[in-house]
Amino acid sequence: MRTVQAVCAERAVRLRQGRCPLHGAIMLPNSGWHYPITEAPYFEVACPSEVCSVRAKAYSQRGPWQLLPQWEYLLHDAITGPLRR
Repeated sequence: MRTVQAVCAERAVRLRQGRCPLHGAIMLPNSGWHYPITEAPYFEVACPSEVCSVRAKAYSQRGPWQLLPQWEYLLHDAITGPLRR
């Protein structure tokens, strides 16, 4: 049985590669560019799986990627939580 730390580490690697932390699919653009005052410009990406609603910020087409706040727990907790759209 894998440890919580191992599961979370695998998810972090997937995210660093621009893939869904849960499914491993390449996350696809979900919005145009956002230009907030307090952070770097980004666009939103989403898992293409119909059963997953994981979203992240992409600061360029090659990353880095950062999970949206409601999904950050995936990198710290092995529980999958709510995945449906």
